[in-house]
Amino acid sequence: MIDPLQYETHDLLIHPFRPEDLENFEKLAVDIFSILSDEQTLRYIPEKRLHNIQDGELFLQTMVMNYHAGFNYLHFITDKKRDNVIGLINLISP
Repeated sequence: MIDPLQYETHDLLIHPFRPEDLENFEKLAVDIFSILSDEQTLRYIPEKRLHNIQDGELFLQTMVMNYHAGFNYLHFITDKKRDNVIGLINLISP
């Protein structure tokens, strides 16, 4: 299993799913939905498109389970000032 990434700057934080993220699960799903429903973001990865908030919740649940099973390693890029996820890093295990 790969060790989780943790990187922090003045404005951004890169981190895996954390225990405190459970309290903000719905907000995190909304943030993911906004990323994976954006036309510009999906220009080259249209198969990642989410169609509603429930898709965001399912995506997040699946990624958390896959992370703990060692299938992939999803990390979030969080804007610390706005306290929302602005990007995703998904490392896929060989």
